[in-house]
Amino acid sequence: MDIYKKLKTEVLHANFMWITFRDVFAVDEPTTELLANSGINFFSTTQNLFLKDILSSLFKLTDTSPKKESQDLEQLVFLARQSGHHELGERLDQRCHHIASVCSETLMSFAEGELPTSI
Repeated sequence: MDIYKKLKTEVLHANFMWITFRDVFAVDEPTTELLANSGINFFSTTQNLFLKDILSSLFKLTDTSPKKESQDLEQLVFLARQSGHHELGERLDQRCHHIASVCSETLMSFAEGELPTSI
């Protein structure tokens, strides 16, 4: 299943980037202060790049735009249902809607200058 491999790669990438981001930027207050005082421009830019990359990966997974080839989670739901795995399709559909909701909320927070602490 080619779509599965593509989606798995995107999910693993987003997960790796989030874990790295969390380990560097969401450790504790003393670490955050140290980073802020050690090179605010470098760490601020790095933090924003990590977040943009993570959000980009999540949006690729939930983008159902008709302009692109369908390689998103909705396509995986469709394939599960089409192959007779209706219960799996239902569970995947619920997860897709949750992910899309979280992505939307996270993007709005990020656009307002708030940094996410969880995704």
